[in-house]
Amino acid sequence: MLLCLLSLSGCQNQATNSPTSSPSNPTTESTETNLPQASPTTNLIAEYETDVALPTAVPETPNSTPVADPLRFTLPTPGPLPVSAWRPPLYPVPWSLNRNDHFYLTRPIAADDVNWPLPEYRYAATNFGPDLPHTGVDIVTPIGTNVMATGPGDVIWTGFGLFTGGTDPDDPYGLAIAIRHDFGYRGKSLFTIYAHLSRVDVVRGQHVETGDLIALSGDTGLVTAPHLHFEVRLGENIFYDSVNPELWMAPPQGWGVLVGSLTTTWGEHVELQRVRIRSLENDMTWYVYSYGSMGTINSDPYYGENIVMSDLPAGTYEVQIPYLGRAYRFGVIVYPGAITYFNFQGFNGFNTILPFEEPPSALPAVVP
Repeated sequence: MLLCLLSLSGCQNQATNSPTSSPSNPTTESTETNLPQASPTTNLIAEYETDVALPTAVPETPNSTPVADPLRFTLPTPGPLPVSAWRPPLYPVPWSLNRNDHFYLTRPIAADDVNWPLPEYRYAATNFGPDLPHTGVDIVTPIGTNVMATGPGDVIWTGFGLFTGGTDPDDPYGLAIAIRHDFGYRGKSLFTIYAHLSRVDVVRGQHVETGDLIALSGDTGLVTAPHLHFEVRLGENIFYDSVNPELWMAPPQGWGVLVGSLTTTWGEHVELQRVRIRSLENDMTWYVYSYGSMGTINSDPYYGENIVMSDLPAGTYEVQIPYLGRAYRFGVIVYPGAITYFNFQGFNGFNTILPFEEPPSALPAVVP
């Protein structure tokens, strides 16, 4: 069981999702033909990228393959991505444009510092092997950065031993804090975890409010570089009740979240699939991977997702997914302060059929 916590050590020396980062590996191409036709909403292209560039926002040369003119909607024109660590202010919490979303939490690091997840160590990453899932997100930050409560609640743990118990100084989480929040979700309690700290400024039993200073970041526990490990747990305060924090933290104002379910034609989850997300406004490109180890990783109770990309400026995007030798692509609109959902089902292509009883809103998601 302790092996699972090896995934907490993931953090590199710099935040590689900076807009100024560039892929380090060349792109190669292959061509496939005579495969079954996808659904009408999906365009197939012959070129299919096999490079392994880090999931980061970088300028790219426009795709040489013609792309159909998307249906245009009146949306704010997003400006260039910031070159500094600053992000726009967050939406006030709780924030929810429909009854199925739950942006209840703020960020544990302030907006004038790097406060978004490190791409290589998002939720469900398996950098240390397929059986060692990452149960939170890592935020690169220097030792001594202020760590704040992401919502009101009671401090139920401080110190070493969050995973192993007692006061074990070799606990993988290092110096850590756990908060049980004043609110839950669908009858279940909600907890947040803050790990690898250098100093704790609260005590067990103390009640904290959103934005209260609770600790300083550090490099204690099983780490390779200073960072904050942040988890959200739904149900019990245990390792195996974690959920993706990117679906619980309010996005920056004017930005949204892309959520998807990637399966084979026969409905099996596609694990660790690299997906390209390209802005149709400014040609900026992001890479993100679908969840690994779905047997031990929890999806959202409503969305049932296995891929999440938060902090996307509102606008139109092209999503490209390689599947069995060809690249499928389609257009989506990311709305400010909202979740855009899609479903990819192998040769059946893409759809936006929501995985719950009634659509939460009439906002269109796919660009024809």
